[in-house]
Amino acid sequence: MGARFLQSIVRPNTDFPAGAFATIDLPVNPLSLLLLNFELTNAADGAAAIESAVDDLLTNVTSVIIKHKGENIISGTLRDLVAVNAIVGGRFPGWDRMNSRTGQIRRVTVPLGFGRKSYN
Repeated sequence: MGARFLQSIVRPNTDFPAGAFATIDLPVNPLSLLLLNFELTNAADGAAAIESAVDDLLTNVTSVIIKHKGENIISGTLRDLVAVNAIVGGRFPGWDRMNSRTGQIRRVTVPLGFGRKSYN
């Protein structure tokens, strides 16, 4: 029988106001990959509004820090972490529900890898 990977939700969907700071405790199980899900509400119609909102998300999340016993394991802006994970690990952001109508919700998922390969 092959290896069985545990998948767990670290925190259910939570609303954070602009400029908010959040501390989230990770599970004690070993981690290979952390998926950050962001849900955005459309403020305007059109495909250009979708691209602008995703770009604004990457620009406005200015600090993501993951610590273990007081030492930074992962640290950087969201845009930098997306670039590093894409280049080093081949893990690219994903998206779904990309409806361009006003008031609709779209989701962007950003992977953060803790090793060279996911689930290794």
